[in-house]
Amino acid sequence: MKRKRTLVWLLAVMLVLLLSAPGLSATASELRNEVLETEVLETIDAISSELIAMNDWMYHNPEAGYEEYEAVKLLTSYLQKQGFTVEIGSGGLDTAFKATFQHGEGGPVLTYAVEYDALRGPGGENFHGCQHNMQGPIGIGAAVALKRAMEKHDVPGTIWVIGTPAEEIPPPAKSKMLEAGVFEGTDVLMMYHGSGQTSRLQAGWSGITLDATRYIFTGKSAHASGDPWNGRDALDAARLMFNAVDAYREHILPDARIHGVIPQGGEAPNVIPPLAVADFFYRHPTREYVDKMGERLKNIALGMALATDTQVKIENYGKYYNTLALESLEERAFDYAKELGATQINENKQFGASTDFAELTGYFPSICLSVASKPADAAGHSIEAANASIAPIGHNALVISAKTLALLGLDLLTDPAYLQEVKDEFETYGDPPTLETYIKETRW
Repeated sequence: MKRKRTLVWLLAVMLVLLLSAPGLSATASELRNEVLETEVLETIDAISSELIAMNDWMYHNPEAGYEEYEAVKLLTSYLQKQGFTVEIGSGGLDTAFKATFQHGEGGPVLTYAVEYDALRGPGGENFHGCQHNMQGPIGIGAAVALKRAMEKHDVPGTIWVIGTPAEEIPPPAKSKMLEAGVFEGTDVLMMYHGSGQTSRLQAGWSGITLDATRYIFTGKSAHASGDPWNGRDALDAARLMFNAVDAYREHILPDARIHGVIPQGGEAPNVIPPLAVADFFYRHPTREYVDKMGERLKNIALGMALATDTQVKIENYGKYYNTLALESLEERAFDYAKELGATQINENKQFGASTDFAELTGYFPSICLSVASKPADAAGHSIEAANASIAPIGHNALVISAKTLALLGLDLLTDPAYLQEVKDEFETYGDPPTLETYIKETRW
C-alpha cells in the first residue's frame, strides 16, 4: 500500500513538472478551463430545482410592467443569499435592480440583463405569454455558477445581474436605465429570451425600429340626443384617424407596419365623448423611415382634429432602435446550446425584432440568446407560450440556457484574446442602417 501511494505521488509530481514546462502552458490552461467548465455546469445542475421554482412561481404570480414588486423580491433575495450586493430602484425605477459581485482586481465586467414583467391579458388578467418568467432564473443561474468558479479558482472579474422592468410597456425601461448610467462599465452584455426555435442572429445591424405614439383628442361633451349640436366628438376624430391610417397603409413600404387601438373612446352612448385616445405602434427596419411615418401620422391626427373641430395632443412615449449582433458571440453561444441539448434547431441566421434590448446593443457588445422553450407552432404572446414555460420543454430550455450563458461568460472571463475579439468586432460596425443601406428583406 505504501509503495502504491509513493507511485501515485511520483506521477503527480511528474504531471506538475510537465504542465509547468516551457511550451506547455496552453495545455495547462486548457486543462484548467475544462475543470472550470465542468464545475460551472455542475453548479447549475445543483441549483436547477431552485431556478425552476422561481420560474414557476412567476408564472403563477404574473405582474405587469412597473408593477413587478414581488418578482423583484423573489429574484433579489435569492441573489443576496448567494452573496451578491443588491440595489433596488436602479435608474430611478422602483422595480429595477442591480446585483453585483467582484472578485480580485481587474478582469472584465460581465452583465446579465433579466426581465420579469408579464403581459396584460384579456379582462385585465396578466400572463407570461412572452416567457419573461424564465429570464431571471436563467441569468441568475449563469451568474451564480460563475461567481462560485471565480471564488474557488481565484479568477478576477465582476458579474452584474441587472433587472430591467416593463419590456412590454413603453416607455422603454432599458433606455431610462441606460441614460441613468446603470449599464456604464459593462464589457459584454448577455440576455436570454424564449423562442420557438434555437437560433442565432445574422451578424451586423438588423431588427425593427419602432415608435409608440399616443394621439389624445379633446372635444366637448353634450347630450347625444337632446343637443348633439353643442358637442364636439373626440371619438369621431379618433375613428377618422383610423380610416386615414388605413388609407395610408396602402402606400407604406412592404416591410413597414402600423397598428393601433382606441383605449379610451367615451363612457356612455348618450354622451358625446369629450376625450378619445388613439394609440399606435409603427415599425420599420430603419429609424429613418419610422420617423417619416411619424410625421405622416402627426399630419393625419392634426387633419382629423381640424375636420371635427377638436384638439389633439401628440405624445411619443417610446422609441426602439436597431439590434447589433456580433458573430463572435452568436456563433459560440449557438454551438454551446446545441452541444448542451437544445432542440428545434434552425440553422438559418435570423434578424432581430422590436425590443428595448436593441438600443443597448449599440453601446455594448451584446447577445440575446434564443433557445427553444415552447412548441414551434405556439404563437408569441399566447397562453400556449406561457404554459410551455412550466412544461418540460420550458424547464429543459431554462437549464440549457443558463449553462450556455455561463459557459459564454466563462470564456470571456478566462480568455483575454476572445474578449478582445468580441470588442474588436463591435468596433468594426458603423452606424445603424438607413433607407439606402439596409438589406431589404420582407420578414412579415
